[in-house]
Amino acid sequence: MRRLGWIGASVAGLHKVWVAVALISSIPLAACSWVPSGMSGKSSSEPTGGQSERAVAQRPRSEFVPSITQEASFSESKTGDARLGDSLTHIEMSDSERGWAVSMRGRVLRTTNGSGHWTDVTPDHLGRYFTAAFSGSNAWLFEYDHAPRIYHTFDGGATWKSFAFTPVRPRTGGIRLVFLNEDIGWLEWAESGNGPNLADLYRTTDGGQHWKLVSSTESTSSDRLPWAGELSFLDAKHGWLSGHAGAGGPFRGPYTWLFKTDDGGATWRQAQLPLPEGYDDDSMWATAPQWFSDGRGVLVVNYRAADLPGIVYSTQDGGQTWTRAGNVQLPDRGNLSADFVNPLHGYAVGGDPLGLLSTDDGGKTWKKVDARDGIDWDEVTQLDFVDADTGWLVVRSPSSKRWTTFKTVDGGHHWAEVRFGVR
Repeated sequence: MRRLGWIGASVAGLHKVWVAVALISSIPLAACSWVPSGMSGKSSSEPTGGQSERAVAQRPRSEFVPSITQEASFSESKTGDARLGDSLTHIEMSDSERGWAVSMRGRVLRTTNGSGHWTDVTPDHLGRYFTAAFSGSNAWLFEYDHAPRIYHTFDGGATWKSFAFTPVRPRTGGIRLVFLNEDIGWLEWAESGNGPNLADLYRTTDGGQHWKLVSSTESTSSDRLPWAGELSFLDAKHGWLSGHAGAGGPFRGPYTWLFKTDDGGATWRQAQLPLPEGYDDDSMWATAPQWFSDGRGVLVVNYRAADLPGIVYSTQDGGQTWTRAGNVQLPDRGNLSADFVNPLHGYAVGGDPLGLLSTDDGGKTWKKVDARDGIDWDEVTQLDFVDADTGWLVVRSPSSKRWTTFKTVDGGHHWAEVRFGVR
């Protein structure tokens, strides 16, 4: 999905995963966000920082037998057997072999063989409530159930360092954690409740050891952080804040709910998107832009009105200008959007009836993928492709409140369940 990410996991009682997972919360977050978002590209070399564009696979398609379930093995947990009754709620793959996942019981997991085997790399003493961001062999965890703390690994979870986090004011709501590289990152901490959407934005330049408050919705400045939303940064200075403020918010239209910063998040100004005739700003939900090399990016705007398809925008100049590429019929919820593997090739859950869609021209046209394995597309909470062939999706069952992960190696035509620790 949108890279660097953003996932926030709350793993006691009812399990919430903010951001891409969107299990219970209707707020989309940039984690793991996964991103996620921050860093957009995935690379087969799995870099520890920076951005790299994901290439569309030109290799022959792998043989895949849909009737065979992929059995994912599991290494011994540091904190006991986390397999009992557990399942993957969010998966964040760097390439076809290496990636991360978070389980329903709050385990941080690492794979180096395409999700066939998972190692529990959860740091010791990690609390029950945390938000995570992943990038290559780097991972950051923000623990916020007691004394806030940042955990960071640069070697795939083999070793962890932790640092105390002292907020200017503790918040009680959603958290978005986004890293551009192994040094520079942002943390947005919002207030819960149905009142004004208050939030603070922090920035680090040393991998999470020290944080500085750079903007807040409670500032008196007119160019303050306007709202809590999805974060996406192209570089250390240029970033975007997107989301949906609702018709009753302080920025009532006509406006496009997309804001831009040119100074690393200190100040924000409204960005403009060309809206087609008949589209209403009040019903739009902008997702975080996905970034690739040379300042190219893709932005998807969803519309809650059933008769209005989503709009795909593209940029060639780092977001200075956005051009409408085409339309895509997305589900009537803002927390599941399209996932592009490069500026041209992407996937989305959408259409009528709901199913898997693909594009190979940057979102100008979309076609239905003939998926033959009975996926309940209405319950998909995450879509994560690493190339034109290989991808994963997570499905949540409302009845059992469990999540099931599936994998494809033929562009979504066949899906096999990745079984993880359910006994």
